[in-house]
Amino acid sequence: DLAANTSYYWRVKSNGTNGPSAYSQVRMFRTGNPPSMPTLSAPINNALVTTTTPLLDWSNSTVPAGTTFLYYNVQIAYDNTFTALFWDANVGNFSVTSSSINTPVIVNVGRTYYWRVRAFNTANEYSGWSAVRSFRLPYPAPVLTLPLDAATGVIRKPTFTWDAILGATSYNLQVSTSATFTGLLAINRTVSTPLYTHTLNLAANTTYYWRVRANGAYGPGFWQSPVFSFTTGP
Repeated sequence: DLAANTSYYWRVKSNGTNGPSAYSQVRMFRTGNPPSMPTLSAPINNALVTTTTPLLDWSNSTVPAGTTFLYYNVQIAYDNTFTALFWDANVGNFSVTSSSINTPVIVNVGRTYYWRVRAFNTANEYSGWSAVRSFRLPYPAPVLTLPLDAATGVIRKPTFTWDAILGATSYNLQVSTSATFTGLLAINRTVSTPLYTHTLNLAANTTYYWRVRANGAYGPGFWQSPVFSFTTGP
């Protein structure tokens, strides 16, 4: 960036076989006096966030004397050139010391997003864009298929199946007698395919809860919620 609030003079001459030419006429322009460029602070670059409304945080911009802060412009994009924007918002009604915002709900998970921020004053002068950071949204929760939710009379060596997640390299399967999966788990396995058959008998006439999440470049992913349950037979 050139210096803020400064007059500059410029001219041009051409070079070549018959050059250099004389200089052009001189022109002058004056740079604006915008707030300082924000510095992104959280989430860390390429972080795997754990919510679909992540909190974006950046440093406070400073406002030069004689100017008044207006708002931050926040952009989130699907690409690092910001040609495909997911969100472009002016975060207004903020003091200069308020420099964070929760994103809208991001439903397209299991991918990378890029974000940047700049600051405006009331004269519509604006800072340069901050450096670009990215964050990753985890894989979606797999769709559970078998055993069916609330199934009864399930064999004590059940087969668990769920829909595959594109890009996943493995899955965590957990089975518990607790809906909150506290305490000792009846099954806690990592498998490479969306299918697992238990080789030991579960307890008879017992209600179990089960859930699955995907692993890989965007994992661990989200757990299924609400979890499925089933009751074993005698």
